[in-house]
Amino acid sequence: MHTWTLDTWFGAVGLTIGIVSLAVAIYLYRRSIQGPKPMYRIHPLRVRIVDKSRFQTSELEVRLRGVPVLDCNVTATTVVFWNDGRTPIRKTDILEAFTITIVQPADILDCSIVKTTREVCRFHLGQPLSNEQFSSVIFYFDIIEQFDGASIQLIHTGDPDATIRMSGVSVGAIGIQYKAVSNRKRSMFVDPLINALAGLTMTGVLIAWSAVRAMQPSLVGWVGLVVCVVTIGAVAVGLYRTHIRRPHRKLFDL
Repeated sequence: MHTWTLDTWFGAVGLTIGIVSLAVAIYLYRRSIQGPKPMYRIHPLRVRIVDKSRFQTSELEVRLRGVPVLDCNVTATTVVFWNDGRTPIRKTDILEAFTITIVQPADILDCSIVKTTREVCRFHLGQPLSNEQFSSVIFYFDIIEQFDGASIQLIHTGDPDATIRMSGVSVGAIGIQYKAVSNRKRSMFVDPLINALAGLTMTGVLIAWSAVRAMQPSLVGWVGLVVCVVTIGAVAVGLYRTHIRRPHRKLFDL
């Protein structure tokens, strides 16, 4: 009957940690090689151009292209759209037009694209449509590759904090996903730090185990070593693709 010694326990624990970590690394890697992934954000800072609740005089008049804007709030809201997947989206891949919608009574007075990643994408907007329940504008492009995107500014009436959504469907993607603006420090530093600590923990277990074994390798030892090395490499690739390589953060200041 085999007796479980200290080095046997170290080997078993190290191998288990390595296998679990390898599974996590494979998951991160699969996330990094996904297909098209259209996403959007609403900039948290909405500029109130006209706030009727703050006016103390009736002599102030606001006009847009010579037409007076009567008794209403006017707000500038920025919508950020980009492709977070590794597969490009072409205009021929669009099954349902990408549309920005204000889901409350409002009029889109003006809309424009204020920033793009590349001119070759040929971003442009359609004419705004409004009715008593909502307002919308269709968003067009020729092609967007990974991390290509644009910032769209809407100048609209109605509630300054009105709900704004984006919809649309393309080949290979179920729909467009909303990504909330998270704490930048956490998204850029905390998650990679947690992964790095996991990698260091695995390395520490491997070093301690090797020291206890006093250079007497076995099949379990070699398997554990290979798993740990592969895991560390896969985690590094996953971190690079899912956390570090994010140029749209700087492009859109989000």
